Amino acid sequence: MFSALRPAPRYLVATFLTACLTACLSATSAFAAPTVLTSIKPLQLIADAVLSEQGSAEVLLAPGASPHQYSLRPSEMRQIQQADLLYWVGPELESFLPKVLAQRSQPNVALLHAQGMQLKHFDQAHADDDHAGHDHHADSLDPHFWLDPRNAKQIAKRMAEDFSRFDSEHAAHYAANAERFAQAVDAADRQLKQRLAKLKDQPYLVFHQAYDYFEAHQGLHNQGVFTFTPEVQPGARHLNELRERLRAVGNACIFSEPPLVPRTLHSLAKDLPVRFGQLDPLGQASASYVAMYLDLGNALADCLERL
Repeated sequence: MFSALRPAPRYLVATFLTACLTACLSATSAFAAPTVLTSIKPLQLIADAVLSEQGSAEVLLAPGASPHQYSLRPSEMRQIQQADLLYWVGPELESFLPKVLAQRSQPNVALLHAQGMQLKHFDQAHADDDHAGHDHHADSLDPHFWLDPRNAKQIAKRMAEDFSRFDSEHAAHYAANAERFAQAVDAADRQLKQRLAKLKDQPYLVFHQAYDYFEAHQGLHNQGVFTFTPEVQPGARHLNELRERLRAVGNACIFSEPPLVPRTLHSLAKDLPVRFGQLDPLGQASASYVAMYLDLGNALADCLERL
């Protein structure tokens, strides 16, 4: 009466199993944290704080590499193409990235130009110094905006919103992490303000034009900048002017940046009553943004308090 049931052909079974596996993977990926790549370490530290146990971000530039000038390796090109989200400062800092990012179909976020950032411009006084060939022109945007804690909090908020679009199941998690990050940044900022408030009149010189956001927020003002970008050596006239300023103020601090202390800095301070310190605007050895921010302020204070 009834014909025997025949087993389905193997190719149909394989097709069915493949369809099921694809559906399962698609359902899983709909609620997976995005793969995040940042151009520089400070942005990675903020992304990690927002991701927390949901994942971790990768950073493009290795420790010691300058974002002002960089040549991408093939492995880094692949990283750029594979990341779900890529965060960078903008062409004002990473001039090597725009052409590469034009080939990406996934989102690229130039945070310097994102909504809600507190931005500064380089002023004419700095631009008139003897630095032929530097990239920071008068009235151009200062790209070191992550050193203002208000911007760091805004970056975390923006990242939480972006991560939630990829992983809506954990949207509350990302929002809560961004809020905890903001509270930790505020606590660190209060700590530094209390310590640095007594040191506002102490003279110091910084290695390159990277600290205007931090200094403006903390009410500090340097006596001079050694160079506008680490790749450009200052001219003789500028060095003579800096030496005269140091001679006029007497005891002062000179801050270099890792990994090296240029010999010219020691020549600049020869026979003058100066102390040397080191500031790291990229947080190369820091485990978190808050640690980077505290390390920067405490390094300043450690030297200035000994004058």
